[in-house]
Amino acid sequence: MQEAAGKQKRNLYRFMGVSSVVAALLLTLADYLLEFHKEYGLSTSIVEPIWLEMSPWRFSLSIYLCMFMIPFYLLGFWLLYKAVSKTNKTLALVLFVLFSYGVVGLKLFPPLFAYLVPGAINKGNAAMFALAAVSMWDGDEKVTAS
Repeated sequence: MQEAAGKQKRNLYRFMGVSSVVAALLLTLADYLLEFHKEYGLSTSIVEPIWLEMSPWRFSLSIYLCMFMIPFYLLGFWLLYKAVSKTNKTLALVLFVLFSYGVVGLKLFPPLFAYLVPGAINKGNAAMFALAAVSMWDGDEKVTAS
């Protein structure tokens, strides 16, 4: 019984790790769809004058990717919380709250936050989620000092 519960938790952590990395990469794509123009490259302002020239499908796809991928993206921060809480629960909680709040705020209310290079945060988080997934791949056994 205990072994089955451990296997189920391990599979859950694996799902969270893989899905959060995929979500981070798809959110990077969503940012580039919204911010990239073939003539001007990446934009540098919050209000985009190039949006007038863009195809409407890019806006729709970007919005839908964000809408469907943010919950999976947040799973990555929970997995990071679980990995860091093995050694420091307070730091883990602070990271989880700040990162999660930042993601929701940045995606839903972009004018309230400083402009960031499109996709840079998502690519960095994809790497961070991958590291958290690797550390939790075999379950959440406690780290012990040797």
